[in-house]
Amino acid sequence: MAEKQTKALEKVLAKETKIDQQQIEKAKKELRKVEKLYKASIKESEKAEKALEKAGKSRIKAEKSVHKAGIKHNHSVSDVEKAERLVAEMNQRENLEEQDVQQRHSQVSETFEEFHAKENARIQRRSEVLAAGDPEIEPTGAAGGLPPHNP
Repeated sequence: MAEKQTKALEKVLAKETKIDQQQIEKAKKELRKVEKLYKASIKESEKAEKALEKAGKSRIKAEKSVHKAGIKHNHSVSDVEKAERLVAEMNQRENLEEQDVQQRHSQVSETFEEFHAKENARIQRRSEVLAAGDPEIEPTGAAGGLPPHNP
């Protein structure tokens, strides 16, 4: 009888170990996906930041052009208006790129939060299943060892 129960417990333990390994592999794959997304997002953010920096330099250049156009008396009003439009366009472009960077950062944060929430839920479910016991396992004794001996 004890041998039968031992084999049953070993079978259940092997099954749970296999399930745990599968869940670990699944979590590792999901983590790799998240890491790839994170790395890609970082690269995109760096590109956007470089573009933002370039736009800032262009904006400064355009502001200097506006200043020069305002100082020189021989420049026509249309030159000043063109330079002001250029400054406005550069400011708009800079704002859009800054919004893009912020959006990418928030997407990465959301992805990591979702991953952690899934992992925490999985761990909680696993703990509840282990605490509640598996219906395929015969009830164990009070100490959690082998079931009480029934002659």
